[in-house]
Amino acid sequence: MNLRTKPNDEVFRLWRGELAFHYRSERSLREAERVVDKFEEFLGGYPPTVELAKRYLSQFLSHKPNTIARYTTLVGQFMKWYGEPLDIQIKQPKMLPQVTEPQDVSKLEAAMASRKSHKRKAQRDILLVETARLTGLRRAELANLKVGDLDFTNEVVLVRSGKGIRDRSVPLVPSLSAKLQTFCHGRKPSESLFGLRAVTISGKISSWAKKAGCPQIHAHSLRHQFGTELARKGVSARTIQSLLGHSDLAVTQRYLDVVGKDLRDAVNVLDETTTPNGTTPSIEELPKKTTMDAHLQPLVTIQPIHKQPHFDPKEVLASSYFSHFLVKNEGHGPAIEVEMVLLNSELDFFDTQRKTILGVGEAVEFRPVLHRPEGQYCVLCQYKLVSSQDENGGWAQTWLPFNLKKASEAGEVYVAPGELDFSSGILREKKVEIFPSKPKRGRPIQEA
Repeated sequence: MNLRTKPNDEVFRLWRGELAFHYRSERSLREAERVVDKFEEFLGGYPPTVELAKRYLSQFLSHKPNTIARYTTLVGQFMKWYGEPLDIQIKQPKMLPQVTEPQDVSKLEAAMASRKSHKRKAQRDILLVETARLTGLRRAELANLKVGDLDFTNEVVLVRSGKGIRDRSVPLVPSLSAKLQTFCHGRKPSESLFGLRAVTISGKISSWAKKAGCPQIHAHSLRHQFGTELARKGVSARTIQSLLGHSDLAVTQRYLDVVGKDLRDAVNVLDETTTPNGTTPSIEELPKKTTMDAHLQPLVTIQPIHKQPHFDPKEVLASSYFSHFLVKNEGHGPAIEVEMVLLNSELDFFDTQRKTILGVGEAVEFRPVLHRPEGQYCVLCQYKLVSSQDENGGWAQTWLPFNLKKASEAGEVYVAPGELDFSSGILREKKVEIFPSKPKRGRPIQEA
């Protein structure tokens, strides 16, 4: 399709249709449409060109760096689609999260408690603040919470349709769980937990923060405090990423260096009355977790990808499957000699795959055959640091344990992943020998 021969109104109409495939969040979609609408208005009937796009973006040079970067990205996406890619890139500045000290939050809660009227609302507001700082939920996520989203048996809160329309669960510390259970007593599961809109939550916290003499506190400050406190306690970036619902690990690494911990222990360290218990890997023979310096080393993650069939599942052969894994380097350096293997609970080898180098931000698909007996399995990826000077050391590993279950239809399988486990500093003689000098029979080797 030659877009340059079409009038602007048709070009921008087609682009608005494309936007729905780029943005899953309604809020992000509206923002993208708004910027594009202003760009179309700026063109005034002239066809889009690189020079006109630059002139349009130059209007916003006095805005905040984040705004400039966002506008440039949005217009750049349109111009690339149009066939006139922009030759400019504006990096979004890395802003450290504003530190909110616990004593300031205590002042905020004290100001709320001093309210002379509507004491019940004051108790609700204090519980709202405590929930925000002990779960790290965004203001919109707090506003969307229903009573039924709280699982008091397992002490978790279910966050539905978070940013990017992603669901996640966040453990509750016992003290908060007890308060929320009392607060929810006798209420319907479909009822809004706090009964407040997102904008009301922001206004309420900002107003009380000013009265408490802490005007720097706002709704998102409590989320920052959650991440900062976890970082101070030595919790891993990967764990905090899961808890905060970040899609990109680089966003989370503003808070800390990567240290292995599980989700339950991560949240319990925020409760002074709780002593973290030792972690129990899903597969007993997983190696001991060790520290990785995320600023110098690669960080290879493993993510299960679920695919649904585009045809009648009843016609699928029994050997078919609809799941695979995405192995991605989310660290700050390249990984070399990347090796992947599917293991069962006895650590027997199944499918294997290797890749010579995995650059920063690069990903590779690992597609083992998953039509196997139900039970516990694990994907192991081990790799070497490109900067390692020691030929016998410098290996790192990522383990993803998961349960494999058969679906109701023939050929379909379900993958229920556990938590990622990172290890580093492994000597060559102690690493898992996935590719020995003489490969054993029955273990196919795939080159990525």
